Amino acid sequence: MRKARSSSYQHLYFEIPISHYIECINHPYTEYFSDEINEINDKIYKRMLTICKKVLTKHQLQIMLLRLSGHTQVEIARILNTTQSAICRAISGATEYSTKSGKKLEVPNKYGGIQKKIKNIQDDKLDDLIEKKSQLIQEWNAIRNL
Repeated sequence: MRKARSSSYQHLYFEIPISHYIECINHPYTEYFSDEINEINDKIYKRMLTICKKVLTKHQLQIMLLRLSGHTQVEIARILNTTQSAICRAISGATEYSTKSGKKLEVPNKYGGIQKKIKNIQDDKLDDLIEKKSQLIQEWNAIRNL
């Protein structure tokens, strides 16, 4: 495989985060929390996977799981035998600047993307779990500060 043109400057760009739903799983003090909070983390993760399997394409799900396991966009691109820009586009979506007939759009149309699909998730069970976890963390912090 030939060396990518972007390899000389790629390290300068930041990786794009997935979503606040995913971030809520990885709290910095997770290993110190009670079993109840860790149990909620597991439920949030399983619920997110269930929802993502319904909402995301197979390719997007692969990318999300690799991203969650700590791989960078460049590493994911190598694993999936594609380019980093394709991975970035899968995460953030594509932008359409003109119509198929060539007419330029006044406002670019953004569509697809893992971030947008996850951000648009409306799931009461997931929201309840996140709220419960937030309350438990607040209680845990109050006890810790005594």
